[in-house]
Amino acid sequence: MNCGSSSLKCQLLDPVSEELLLHCQVDKIGGNTILSLTDHTTNEHFNEAKALPNHDQALSFVLPFLERFSSSIRGIGHRIVHGGEQFKHPVLITTEVEESISQLSSLAPLHNPSNLAGVRATKTHFPGVPNVGMFDTAFHQTIAPHAFLYGLPQHLYSEHKIRRYGFHGHSHYYVSNIVRQENKFPSNRIISVHLGSGCSICAIKDGQSIDTSMGFTPLEGLIMSTRCGDIDGSIPLYLLSMGYKEEEVHRILQRESGLAGISKMSGDMQTILGHYDTNPDVKLAIDMFVYRVRKYIGSFALALGGVDCVIFTGGIGENSSFIREKICNDLTLFGVELDDTANKEGITTTDNKITLVSKGNCRVVVLHTNEELVIARGVAQLLDSLDRKNIQGQEE
Repeated sequence: MNCGSSSLKCQLLDPVSEELLLHCQVDKIGGNTILSLTDHTTNEHFNEAKALPNHDQALSFVLPFLERFSSSIRGIGHRIVHGGEQFKHPVLITTEVEESISQLSSLAPLHNPSNLAGVRATKTHFPGVPNVGMFDTAFHQTIAPHAFLYGLPQHLYSEHKIRRYGFHGHSHYYVSNIVRQENKFPSNRIISVHLGSGCSICAIKDGQSIDTSMGFTPLEGLIMSTRCGDIDGSIPLYLLSMGYKEEEVHRILQRESGLAGISKMSGDMQTILGHYDTNPDVKLAIDMFVYRVRKYIGSFALALGGVDCVIFTGGIGENSSFIREKICNDLTLFGVELDDTANKEGITTTDNKITLVSKGNCRVVVLHTNEELVIARGVAQLLDSLDRKNIQGQEE
């Protein structure tokens, strides 16, 4: 189960063969929601546009499709966006763990509540089946203190754990691991660019995250669909001093900014792209979006001491050749030279095959991410480990 800020993805997989049995995706929750479901055991496909205002209603629509598999479901994994420093590995979601995730919701208000909605819904539909939390923040626990701490008094970290946590960890891990396993070209220094409704960049050295654009919360970093990304920390304080209420400032930064706020049209990149040449506000929004990504790529290339490979993933990263071209233009300083033909052809598969779209020394690739597979593997590994411990305990 992967409940994002405006989406819901669900996969049912065989834990041994990793064969995909059922796949469901719900996009644009809260708007003109699009539902897509494929049952690979019967080869049935279902598509529908339906108004679903929140994740609870989306879950109520999706979960009945899984009920015929209920007797064979061994475990259910959930993407949990913010795990703080407390959760570094997959964990069984007990009542206590649920409460801890809920307490972290203030740090990921667009995500943790919807993640918990998924947990509670599956516990109701599939009583007795173990639920496992897989945390976005876990992959970034290798970031060193000089990179994860802010320029604030140190007691704010020791007392309140204010630091950079980073997110999209499952996605950054998955795509970078695929590139490293392929071993077709140097890949010790990777910049992973996840562009979707939420956007983040990760600098990965020898398979480990050394820096990332998102910070204490998923608000920091790139300009996103409705989130502002990097801003001067005094701006919220100024708005409060001007009479704005705290919840108004929160709504502005989280839900009314980014592409939506700048373009004055929509936070959906697919919707606004066609207006780039005719609408000055849309052009400004996309130019700002691209500039921020380019700035982070340059910064992380220096942090890595060079870059061997740039990976584009996520809905925008995988599907928009125009955005990839805008981002990679004039990055020859870092060895990036886009192959225009390959870039326009774009991604040719939805599995783990790499699509090369460059011809320079730095490889630029497009790769479909699969956070759900990472989650499923984590669930299987944890349950196998618990089974082994139970067997050993009985033998002793």
